[in-house]
Amino acid sequence: MVYPIEHEGVKMISLGFVSPKSGVPGSGTDTGASVMRGPMASKVVTQLLKGTDWGEVDILILDMPPGTGDVQLTVCQDLTLSGAVCVTTPSKLAAADAEKGIDMFTSLGVPTLAAVLNMSYFECDGGGRHYPFGGNGGGDSLAESLKVAPSHIFHMPVSTAINSANEDGNPICLSTPTGANAELSAFADLARLVSHELYVLQHGGNLKSREDGEDNFDGIRVKFDEDEEFDASNIILTADNKRKRFVVRFFSEVGATQKNVNGKDLIGRNPKTGDKLVNEVEAEGETSNHNHSNLFPAKIERKGYYGYSVEWASGATMIYSMLSICKSAGGKIV
Repeated sequence: MVYPIEHEGVKMISLGFVSPKSGVPGSGTDTGASVMRGPMASKVVTQLLKGTDWGEVDILILDMPPGTGDVQLTVCQDLTLSGAVCVTTPSKLAAADAEKGIDMFTSLGVPTLAAVLNMSYFECDGGGRHYPFGGNGGGDSLAESLKVAPSHIFHMPVSTAINSANEDGNPICLSTPTGANAELSAFADLARLVSHELYVLQHGGNLKSREDGEDNFDGIRVKFDEDEEFDASNIILTADNKRKRFVVRFFSEVGATQKNVNGKDLIGRNPKTGDKLVNEVEAEGETSNHNHSNLFPAKIERKGYYGYSVEWASGATMIYSMLSICKSAGGKIV
């Protein structure tokens, strides 16, 4: 078990704190890059998260590398993330990458709570602001491409105060330097919004769209013959290996229900969309490694908000989305 470093009441852990070649003071005398392939990097991140004695914490923030690679996918599938905050710059190229990242998190059931635009503007010596990326610091174009309302986009300036705080290790929200009102206001507004959204999610509420006030991340709702609707993100999947079937439990605001799923019904569906694999070529491509007469015993593991991993008796493993599991149980998406 690793114990995190605590600074100003905030616990933190990084590969730089435990790697002897990171160059971080106290970690070792050698310096150098931590060169590793995607799967190894994913294991390191998971180990740091699950192998650290965090104690009692209100919020755990994971600063992830840019992109949509193995690290992001593994974290989304291994952890039940409450939400994501997109940090980018106002340039069109950066916005294009940010859009892909938000799409990936959305497809894995993780809502994007806010977007932060670094280096959005700077204060001129003669007064006023200069936006090097265009009007409103590029926020208008980013809001349109990501469907993020302006009220959920936060502009961070090119700031000597922020840079000095980073270099000195003294958080700007504690030092509150003179002349940094814009920076302090942006951080406060961001913290206020994220804490509000997390509170709403924690108590079963639905996030509002960042655009036009419509629901954007409302979760998948499913119903059966009865009128009651169930939240697909809260389903529980277990394997009844003795009877060679799966048991799916659905929950709503007022009750619950349980459905049995035959192994062939689940394995005969597209793992992501839940559509039946009726085409022989398609079915062969998805299930050619499985012997349908010997699917059990099967092992189940939840993969965040996205779905469940099923390891079949053959040793092959597939990750089925909540949508796919709902459809295999006979549910109708509403």
